[in-house]
Amino acid sequence: RIGQDFMIAPSVFGFYLPSFMPSGPLEAHRLVSPENQLSIAPLMNAMANGLSHLVRYGLGGTNKDAMEKSFSAASDNHHQGYLSFDPFPDNQAPTEASTQTAVDQLDLTLTDGRLSAASKAIIVDEAMREVTRLAGLGSDEDQQRAAALRVVRELMFVTPEFHMSNLVGGTGEPRENTTTQTAQTDDYKAVVGVMLMGGADSWNFLFPKGNCDGNLGYDMYKARRGVVAWEESWTDKEGDTHALTAVRPENGHAQPCTNFYMSYNLSNVAKMFNDGDGALFPNTGNLIKPFTKAEKATAPLPDYPQAHNFAERHMQNMHAQLGTGAKGVLGRIADAFKDTGMTSALYSIDSYPTLVRAATKDAVVLDMRSMGASTVDVYNDHPDAVRALLGDTTQAQSYFAETYGKSFLDSLGVSEGLRALLDTAAVAGTGTATFGEDKIGQRFNMVATIMRLRANGKRLADRDLFAVQISSYDTHGQGYETHTKQLDSALKAFKEEMVAENSWKDTVVVTMSDFGRTITSNGKGTDHAWGGNYFAMGGSIIDQTMLGTFPSSVEKGNDYDWGNGIFIPSWGFEVYWGPI
Repeated sequence: RIGQDFMIAPSVFGFYLPSFMPSGPLEAHRLVSPENQLSIAPLMNAMANGLSHLVRYGLGGTNKDAMEKSFSAASDNHHQGYLSFDPFPDNQAPTEASTQTAVDQLDLTLTDGRLSAASKAIIVDEAMREVTRLAGLGSDEDQQRAAALRVVRELMFVTPEFHMSNLVGGTGEPRENTTTQTAQTDDYKAVVGVMLMGGADSWNFLFPKGNCDGNLGYDMYKARRGVVAWEESWTDKEGDTHALTAVRPENGHAQPCTNFYMSYNLSNVAKMFNDGDGALFPNTGNLIKPFTKAEKATAPLPDYPQAHNFAERHMQNMHAQLGTGAKGVLGRIADAFKDTGMTSALYSIDSYPTLVRAATKDAVVLDMRSMGASTVDVYNDHPDAVRALLGDTTQAQSYFAETYGKSFLDSLGVSEGLRALLDTAAVAGTGTATFGEDKIGQRFNMVATIMRLRANGKRLADRDLFAVQISSYDTHGQGYETHTKQLDSALKAFKEEMVAENSWKDTVVVTMSDFGRTITSNGKGTDHAWGGNYFAMGGSIIDQTMLGTFPSSVEKGNDYDWGNGIFIPSWGFEVYWGPI
């Protein structure tokens, strides 16, 4: 529940990218802080709740609202232990002096004596406020002492000193307040970027059907792909016959074939393309400059185009030549609206990918576990004390403490604001579409929900920019088909919902991946490659558009043959991000 569960690392490189720099003073001073990739609202809120539940209930249990199988609410007969260190004297109600002594002892135990005098005073005052409240209700000394101990422990766990290993201090510089938009124009657009993480085998998304030039066609595709090629038709175990869907590009760049096939698992996407609501982008990928096989020796190349960590970063920032220096594509789009009188909003789900990193604002990270916004128990009970401990009015001197404090304050503000919106009846909206219960379906349901709040006047924005991340495409064997089917179904439902809300004409959904995979099989699946095939859909896309160029041959030695079944992209991702 804090983003480090067994077997859920976001990539083969573990939980942290070594080059990650969170926005704020660390980024300004070019300091990396990989662990701060977990400093997002869903995980920070879960951490705070887990620590509160450890104080309140002990260790153990399986309450899904807390950190699963770690810190969670435990019943009297099911627990693995309770916190036992109690610095309050027995048999007397807490006083300000005894509470101060308790805070001093916990300061030494939990933060090595680094807690500031100001933070100590905040914790003591809040604990005594709770004691006074309970005394007014007629509680006994034991109840008051237990309450004071709970407050002191929980607030100690909030402090930056508990989470950092250096002195926090204060700069005296006021913290900037986030500006709230008070108006919006009638010119609305939304972009949903869908990242197929791990390298999608997109040569099975789009491939030649017939009426092709030269050495290209379905038979050539099938022969080169081997065991991973799609059959033109097949009969399932129930006896039902299925056939591939043909698509015919009418606009965009010239192609070597008149007709193409799309995957069985993308039948809804193929229908959208044929209905004039889709675009296809053959053989695109991370490039500094387009080149062919003949220019391979002299062409400028992205760093390690077949390596996940480099390719994922370049896919999201479209600056293969700049390494770690560039913001994300959606983030830069948001930055472009800074001085236009129009306001943009950035959203991601359960993570903070490079795609939505901007220079002028932070993205809102939505929590799928709570369908948008989670609550924080200690903040609900002691909001003023929590905000004061995090430095809600002045910045911290420690760069790490400042990053933690601002991240937590932002997550609390976002959660509070979103929860208020999502609790309103307006969120129900039209709600005509049925989204799948799988993670992909629910992610698109969340995007539709946030857009619906804007349509109903409950949220203000001129440009909405969303990042949707789908994992598990790094399949050197088979296994990605389920995710592709779920994506296809989610896109169908999303279109239905946007049409019902009259927002489809203002929306574009676009896919991307680290890289394509090899046109050839390794015997079970396919391996890391470079160029791949992607797609977009939306209500204002020019009918049957195909941007980029499908290779005129899939045989060895073709103009885009890098070797070992890898295609050099004929176009960079700019071919579709430019018009978007």
